[in-house]
This record gives sequence, C-alpha cells and structure tokens, in this order.
Amino acid sequence: MTIVLADADASFRDRLKKRLEKITGVKVVGESSGTEETTAMILNRKPNIAILNSSLQGGRTIEVLQHIK
Repeated sequence: MTIVLADADASFRDRLKKRLEKITGVKVVGESSGTEETTAMILNRKPNIAILNSSLQGGRTIEVLQHIK
C-alpha cells in the first residue's frame, strides 16, 4: 500500500511516516506541506491513500480534493 502524507508540520509527518512504515507492505511515497505540491504528488504518484491535514500551506485541503477528483 502506498501513501502520501500532507501536513504543514514536518515533524508530525516524520513521526507518522516512521509509524506507518513499521507496517508490513506500507510505503510512504511522498510528503508535502502545501496544496499545490500535494496535488501534483497525488496525481503523479497515484498513492493508494492520501493522508491530508485540514489546512495546508497555500490554500485549503478541499482544493486538493477538488483537483484530484
């Protein structure tokens, strides 16, 4: 299972990534803090799951969801 993490707090992303990658078969394929970067990462890497904070740098998470829909 592949995952993209998006949160403005880099230390939170790092802690979450370490925990997730302890799960067999899980791989974090990208991390970002902003809406544009997150949108591009999801569209390019096509993860199975995207974990998004409700607010990201440069806009709102709903904008990411609208673009990847």
